[in-house]
Amino acid sequence: MSGPYQLRQAPVVENSERVEVLVRDRDQPAVVLRSELKQRFTDYELDPLSGRLLFRAPVPSFDAALNPVSVRVTYE
Repeated sequence: MSGPYQLRQAPVVENSERVEVLVRDRDQPAVVLRSELKQRFTDYELDPLSGRLLFRAPVPSFDAALNPVSVRVTYE
């Protein structure tokens, strides 16, 4: 799903966000197998006033090995 995702706290301080796509081990969810940092305007758009995040391409729920994929966003 590419979104839109609504961040919990808005407004967001401009350029303070860090958007990552995480792949976790399906047998040990606490273990992160891969982390891919996404770039603003290339991979996603963020409206800082509303806190609305929209990816340019869909983010899968699972990878090829059926490990869960999630989105982690940190911001001020």
